[in-house]
Amino acid sequence: MTPLSEAVMELRLVAQQAAASLAALGPAPSAAALEDHRSAVMGELLDALDRADSGLGTRLMLALYPNTNGLMR
Repeated sequence: MTPLSEAVMELRLVAQQAAASLAALGPAPSAAALEDHRSAVMGELLDALDRADSGLGTRLMLALYPNTNGLMR
């Protein structure tokens, strides 16, 4: 069995932390709380991608949210 790369382990950690933070919201989180959770998870995921491959998370964020390009400077 091939050992997991550091990048894969980091992405798994992001997923594990996302699941834990969702569980902490309780069984019926409000729409606002759920949207905040999703935004936080996306930020963590994009940061992890940047650490795995410099600039990858940033490029993905700009592809998803092109209007943020001016905010990145």
